[in-house]
Amino acid sequence: MYLLWEGVGVGVNAVYEMFKMRVLRTAAEVVGYKSQKRGKKGSAWWTEEVKDAVEDKRKAYRRTLQRNVPEEVRERWKREYNVCKRQVKMMVSESKRRVDEEFGMKLSEKFKENKKLFWKEVKRERGEGKSGSVRMKREDGVTVSRSEEVKEVWKRHFDGLMNGGTGGEAVVTCMGMEAGGRRQGVQGDLGREEVRKAIGKLKMGKAPGVDGITAEMLKCGGEVVVEWMLLICTLAWRQGEVPEDWRRAIIVPLYKGKGSKDECGSYRGISLLSVPGKVYGKVLTERLMEVTGNKVSEEQGGFRKGRGCVDQIFALKSIVEKYIGKGKKLYAAFMDLEKAYDRVDRKAMTEVLRIYGVGGPLLKGIEAFYADAKACVRVEGDLSESFNISVGLRQGCVMSPWLFNIYMDGCMREVKAKVNGLGVKLRLNEANWSLVASLFADDTVLMAESERNLQRVVDEFQSVCKRRKLKVNVGKSKVMVFERAETEVIDFATPYRVAVPTGTKCEITLRGERMEEVKEFKYLGTVMCKHGSMEGEIRERAVKGRQVIGSLGRIMKGRSVSMEVKRGLRNSIILPTLTYASETWTWNRAHQSRIGAVEMSYLRGACGLTRWDGESNESVYERCGMSEKAIGIECGVVERVKRNTLRWYGHVERMQGEEFVKKVYGSEVVGPGVRGRPPVRWQNRVEEYVKERNMRGRGGLEQVRRECWNRENWRHFCRGHPLGGSSRRERGVGAIDR
Repeated sequence: MYLLWEGVGVGVNAVYEMFKMRVLRTAAEVVGYKSQKRGKKGSAWWTEEVKDAVEDKRKAYRRTLQRNVPEEVRERWKREYNVCKRQVKMMVSESKRRVDEEFGMKLSEKFKENKKLFWKEVKRERGEGKSGSVRMKREDGVTVSRSEEVKEVWKRHFDGLMNGGTGGEAVVTCMGMEAGGRRQGVQGDLGREEVRKAIGKLKMGKAPGVDGITAEMLKCGGEVVVEWMLLICTLAWRQGEVPEDWRRAIIVPLYKGKGSKDECGSYRGISLLSVPGKVYGKVLTERLMEVTGNKVSEEQGGFRKGRGCVDQIFALKSIVEKYIGKGKKLYAAFMDLEKAYDRVDRKAMTEVLRIYGVGGPLLKGIEAFYADAKACVRVEGDLSESFNISVGLRQGCVMSPWLFNIYMDGCMREVKAKVNGLGVKLRLNEANWSLVASLFADDTVLMAESERNLQRVVDEFQSVCKRRKLKVNVGKSKVMVFERAETEVIDFATPYRVAVPTGTKCEITLRGERMEEVKEFKYLGTVMCKHGSMEGEIRERAVKGRQVIGSLGRIMKGRSVSMEVKRGLRNSIILPTLTYASETWTWNRAHQSRIGAVEMSYLRGACGLTRWDGESNESVYERCGMSEKAIGIECGVVERVKRNTLRWYGHVERMQGEEFVKKVYGSEVVGPGVRGRPPVRWQNRVEEYVKERNMRGRGGLEQVRRECWNRENWRHFCRGHPLGGSSRRERGVGAIDR
């Protein structure tokens, strides 16, 4: 089919316009259009009856203010006003009660029948997803409210943000890595299965791009759409061009939740891209990862299959735990790259891709998305004028995360080649190895065993970033020295040991400015403390949990909201907030009590209780239809954390030896231990949780390692079932061990 189109010299843009016209026309005929209401919504309880009653009360009050009237008339008017005031108060209370009851019934109904609409109502209640204000400040501080002026303010803001790269050309030298040969398998024509798979991965319910085509239109189009998309993608692949709509983006500013609402800096922009363009982007990304997937270092955990924030958090905590356990100090620098995605030099990106073995139609296809790329801003449903984007990766594009991984990997290869051996020293299976950095996308942690070595690593990182036109933010980059909380020294004047608090100072400079040394730092959403304690993280989880509970106050206290809905919100919002990265925790009973108190405050509010009612925790769980240690999902937050820890332990044990997390987990720090009681390690908590479940045999972690290879058995064990309880499971474990 594409041979016919190429034979008559038709470009990919013309074919795509035909496809777009047919898709939109068919969608209009089948489902039609729905007009979207605009304008500010008033309170639902503020009905016409309430308005009339309030107006009557206001008139009655004004009569009481009249002078030169007989006293008995004035008294009668006051009595009438008091009656009106009581009636209005009762009417408002009744109207609010009725609205709350309808809201609760509607929420409960949608929870059972339409989860999408249910979560839409929950987000609206929490105040999420609010777009830009109708009044904005210009750069000179003048506030404007006219539609055209507001759109111009937003256009200038994002134009400067997305074209604010540093001057000069980027210098690319991937030391220690030669340009790889291009794989022939990814240079051939696109296959129908590739396109069908990419369409199947599209997420439903997402806003369309400038062409107005949604994922639902493509998924419901069947093989006809697959054939058309195969034609368009093949033409784009062969011609090295993409349709104009695929290169355009609509930016929607969303309020961050802090700062003044009339300042552009208080908003973050999300880009709405063409959905058919995402299909082609997914195909290119799969081929790109096939070429470069095994070339990106294991230290990079961002945007990789099977990896997430918890992997990098666990790896860093493991290293800190090992160093503190040996009484050594770990010097770490948390580097912040300013607008990292928006500062990537596109010419340098192309050169890096060539070094990593990307070329031919694949490289041309990637470059086509960035040729004459444009964007506009949507404000109150209207679009601003378009502006060109010449710097940075495309926000919202499916290719951008992996492209950034490749770009950052090239940077870190240069850094490691210059500072080889200056990182932390670890030993695995009698072999020593060094680790300089741990990355999750642009979140970079540089590590060393001394202040001098860390300074050299930071200097080289800054030098490489400068050559690549990336800017390190000195104000947000922090330094921390991980060490034991206190050191015991002998006082020879007395027969006692004295505990002296430690507080190593670390002076690291970046571009002539001293980096701030901190005792706590929020890394990938979790709080890292100087002495390796959990105090900061538990405090952060408790605060976040109470904030979420406050945003759900109306739903939590609603009498007409079913308990099923309240439990669903607890399982979907409250618990994930309280237990974020809990797989890595080494908490104690005091921490458990603080986190459990936040959960109980929500459950008591859901039942209409307070602490002063004297209800026990077990009674509150029963009122909510739950159990503190239930077999299923309805268990307490403390039990949930224990299950998460055991589940993560099994996941780590099943990892391959060359994976980054497993390599760090299995390594040890060279050197003798410290005197006195060693600090509690993560493995100690795992052993404790295993013993609580009365595991048969009690062979310690060695037996646990054998058991966790059977995924089904281990999943049951994490949920509270005993291990080794049946001969069938024992045969399953034995078969896997053999």
